[in-house]
Amino acid sequence: MSKENPFSPAFPVNPKYFVNRIEIIDSFKRAFDRSTKTETPTPDNIAILGDWGIGKTSVLRKFETMALEEFRERKTFSVIVELIPASCNSLTSLTSHDSCTNFSENQK
Repeated sequence: MSKENPFSPAFPVNPKYFVNRIEIIDSFKRAFDRSTKTETPTPDNIAILGDWGIGKTSVLRKFETMALEEFRERKTFSVIVELIPASCNSLTSLTSHDSCTNFSENQK
């Protein structure tokens, strides 16, 4: 009997089903602590890079859930800017609000 993988590269995993990647999660927690526990909070930027289908969006959604739910008392917000590669071919396209980005902001 073969087991089918329930996850698809086309759809990010729900953060509540996110497992492993302990090093990445610990790194995020350290960056989050560093940026929110100072007298004047200073945000860190995080870039997740890699090939299609390896879980970049799933990792970002896990980070977002952690920031908004697990660290709620720190009054955080989340912004995810998704770059659409075909139209992100210059610095100008990245800095203008055109078809290069898919912008979403969440706050709790």
